[in-house]
Amino acid sequence: MKQKLHKTIFLALSCLIACIDSNEPEPLRAPGLRAPAIPGIVMTDALGNVYGRYGNPDEPGPLMGNGPDTLQHGTTPRVFDVSAAYPMPSNRSFNVQYDISWPSIVSIWIVRGTYTGNNSSLSFGNATLSTPGGIAVKTITRDELKNPGRYTFQWDGTSSDNGQYVPLGFYRVYVSSDQFLLWRDVFIFDTCKDIPIDMDTRGFCN
Repeated sequence: MKQKLHKTIFLALSCLIACIDSNEPEPLRAPGLRAPAIPGIVMTDALGNVYGRYGNPDEPGPLMGNGPDTLQHGTTPRVFDVSAAYPMPSNRSFNVQYDISWPSIVSIWIVRGTYTGNNSSLSFGNATLSTPGGIAVKTITRDELKNPGRYTFQWDGTSSDNGQYVPLGFYRVYVSSDQFLLWRDVFIFDTCKDIPIDMDTRGFCN
């Protein structure tokens, strides 16, 4: 009996040590540890040109840096900025461009959001996922050193957990550069019938 008890304690301690020694990092999360409230999105075409807004979207940034004003002639941006995702709304895949003006440790992750605009019928904006609210459904990059410049990344609408497509709806894309944090809100859909009737798609679904 005593031998069995010692074995049980040994196994429990082994498990505890394994958990402590695990190199698995904590998942990236939204500030506040809950799903962000999304009031709307910036609508863009396939080239990134803004053609409208749905709801009253947050449009954060840019945050000022010390570099030159533009990217022309090989210069680097003077700001940390994240451009609107394009195309948006998106049939799963979209691009996001960001600028950094100093060598930075960059992380990019995506969290499901809760739509807070006027159209309360958009219940899919609160899609239930296996991932708890505020935790990243997708990590694009984490703690990656980036030199000053302009970068573009793409998300195909899949989860980091199992590679499956996440539910349609609203999401927030976070981009952190050292101690700074900016974001862009996005809306993804499967078919044109998923798009709210009052959302201008520039003929994409007509």
